[in-house]
Amino acid sequence: MGNDYGGCNAVVYHEDGRIVSNVKILAHDKYDNTVEVGMLPELNLGVPYDLLVLSTPFPRSYKCRIHKRGNRKIIALYKGSNAENRQEQRYNINMPSYVESLMYDEVKEYPFHTPIEARVVNISKSGIRLSFKSKVLQVGNRFKLRMDADGEIVTLVADAVNVLDFLPDKFEVGCRLVGKEEEDDE
Repeated sequence: MGNDYGGCNAVVYHEDGRIVSNVKILAHDKYDNTVEVGMLPELNLGVPYDLLVLSTPFPRSYKCRIHKRGNRKIIALYKGSNAENRQEQRYNINMPSYVESLMYDEVKEYPFHTPIEARVVNISKSGIRLSFKSKVLQVGNRFKLRMDADGEIVTLVADAVNVLDFLPDKFEVGCRLVGKEEEDDE
């Protein structure tokens, strides 16, 4: 009955799309549809925000409100609030990242000697927009992308599906997320 978001990273947004904070979800109460988070700046309690959970296999977006229970910060997720409108799902995050490998036949992986720097322009429930300094991917490429989400490394697998912008010093591509790779605990 749904994902367990405990241990996932998430991004809290104002409803106008401005980032409030990156957070780590400490616990997820599926019965109450709430998540407990760690460090979170002082926010207006009870005011609507958007929350993008970087979960497996795909990110999920929610409308939410932040509450306090004692010293704990609790985010109440609106039931059934996963956005269906594509425009509402896109969050401008401008996050540094890099493409570490290309994948073929879903089992063969070819790592780059030096990972290719990229910037995640925005992310939605099912896709991402990446920006590069030059053309490095072709439509149809499957690849692994690593992002640093406020100190936590998140690895996503995506397919390049369309070229959005191609200039001499900028190449942007729209990608469909096909999965998230779990990090090994050492």
